[in-house]
Amino acid sequence: KKKKINRKSSMLPSLSRRRILLQCFQFRKTGYRQGAFKCSQRWFTSKNEEKSESGWNRLRTLFREHGPAFAMVYSGAYLSTYIPIFTGLELSAVDGIALIGQAIDYIGIEADLTWLQTNSYLNRHVVNAFIAMELNGMIEFVRLPIVIYTTPTATKWINSKRALLFQKESSYGGPEKNFAEPKGEDNFPKAATEANRNSSQ
Repeated sequence: KKKKINRKSSMLPSLSRRRILLQCFQFRKTGYRQGAFKCSQRWFTSKNEEKSESGWNRLRTLFREHGPAFAMVYSGAYLSTYIPIFTGLELSAVDGIALIGQAIDYIGIEADLTWLQTNSYLNRHVVNAFIAMELNGMIEFVRLPIVIYTTPTATKWINSKRALLFQKESSYGGPEKNFAEPKGEDNFPKAATEANRNSSQ
């Protein structure tokens, strides 16, 4: 038996779009043109744009909620891939200036590279560092999801360490305070003056 397809239900828009339609109808009825324009703009936005906006919003909220942990995890992940690439270029004795010249010759662009060879600041190591940065940027599509996944666990670890430090400080009673002993007559300590009075009696 063939299943009957309810065409009316398939033609109906989703719940979110129904709400937008109701808002547009209400704005049109009351005469608010700006609200109707906003509703129509929301209607014609594609799903891909909504997904991309939600992704950026997630990144923003992640950075706001887990600011220090996100910076710590991302810097650690970046350096963990940058240092091996740079050391590999240095150990293999790669000349970055010569590589740039070969790439320009291969592409067929006419460029004068004498300023690279004569400049004392741009030596082989500096150019290799920039090449390592560019190569490290190619792994961003793998590094960023790992950072996003591990950031909440890093925040939990940081919060637990802070709680332990706070418990230690509270158990020790905080820093020692030098309380002055209350003084009695003639600027002598109160306990000493009371002892002298008792002995005289």
